[in-house]
Amino acid sequence: DQTERKRLRNAKKSARRKARKEKLADEKLISRLQPGLGLNNPYEKRKMREELSMARASGKVTTGEIDMDANFNTSAKFFQKMQENVQDEIRGESDGGKKSKGG
Repeated sequence: DQTERKRLRNAKKSARRKARKEKLADEKLISRLQPGLGLNNPYEKRKMREELSMARASGKVTTGEIDMDANFNTSAKFFQKMQENVQDEIRGESDGGKKSKGG
């Protein structure tokens, strides 16, 4: 009986944590989308959060892919990786584009 209560309590806590985390993520997203709007007005904040949740429900908002192996701490690493990708694409085109002339 005690373990059952603990399990239920932990489930409620995890649900609250998840909701709080999503709310903070939404607020960050809203502040990035419209930096000057809704920061001081709680009603605007709530309205924007509701609009965002409605857009998510209707499928208008998509989440981007996160590249886990791309750990860029500096811009130099980012541009190095980007340059490698471009060079790989160029090599792929030059190898694939060659046609032999057969008579």
